[in-house]
Amino acid sequence: MLAAGVLLVPGAGPLGAARAHPHAWIDLQTTAIVDEAGQVVALRQVWRFDAFYTLFVLEDFPPGGAGPDDAWIDALMVQNLENLADYDYFTEVLDAAGAVPFRGVEAVDGRLAGERLEMAFTLVFDRPADAMAGPVDYAVFDPSYYVEMRHRDGAGSVATQPADGCAVSLTRPDPEPEWLMMAAAADLGPATDSDLGRLFAERVVLTCGGQG
Repeated sequence: MLAAGVLLVPGAGPLGAARAHPHAWIDLQTTAIVDEAGQVVALRQVWRFDAFYTLFVLEDFPPGGAGPDDAWIDALMVQNLENLADYDYFTEVLDAAGAVPFRGVEAVDGRLAGERLEMAFTLVFDRPADAMAGPVDYAVFDPSYYVEMRHRDGAGSVATQPADGCAVSLTRPDPEPEWLMMAAAADLGPATDSDLGRLFAERVVLTCGGQG
């Protein structure tokens, strides 16, 4: 399902489908939460929505007015995350044992950062990802590629908590020309099953305890 059918606009319903992809953009920050045993137990994410989405969300608030309060924004972001639960919050985490399932989200915080909406949340793992046994690999992406999701400052937007003891690397996608043609020609409806976004996803690899 397209992200357009997941991310809501108050009073207007979901954003409509577009004929070329991507059609919306989210800047990311991600922080892997690591416990004392070197296991990744959660992933803190900050999504900064593009100006177009923000404009749609805030269209009922007159320019120069007080605008939405934090409680109103928080409620919208909670609803967005409820919708995203069926799509694993557009997040994929892998370790030596395979795909890591998620328990849910905590610490949801929505706010207006300058002229763009932000949604922050902690994605809690159903089981720890063992970063001492081998690399932990994760990616945040919309499978349909309706939304392009990128770490806003590249590797500078990827971190661990605590900050020492683990190394983090980010790999940018290197799309083939035919993938770009597929994205440019995409005319995907909300019911279309597409994994186009995986081809354009950034990958983050976390290693701890001297793993190389």
